[in-house]
Amino acid sequence: MPLVSSECIILRNQDYLERDRLVTFLTRDAGRVRGIVKGSRKLTSRGVGSFEVFSRGVMHWVDKGREGLVTIRKCDPLPPYLYLHGGYHAFLYAGYFAELA
Repeated sequence: MPLVSSECIILRNQDYLERDRLVTFLTRDAGRVRGIVKGSRKLTSRGVGSFEVFSRGVMHWVDKGREGLVTIRKCDPLPPYLYLHGGYHAFLYAGYFAELA
């Protein structure tokens, strides 16, 4: 089970069970990927802000080849897309395309 790394943008995240979070992200290499971040909802977890919607980062995950879910190890944040924060219409279009994915 090799560790895979790729630059990505977060499309969606949702709570899963008590301590985990499901994250859907888009990469250039692997396309749309859905994974689980173990323990990200605990009060003491670090790097939770890296998994917010429309944030950019370098995602590191392990693909076990079952259930279509990968196990996300960490996300190293990159500078944000500033045009999403500055324009209301750009943010609406990005939200629309995130819902389509």
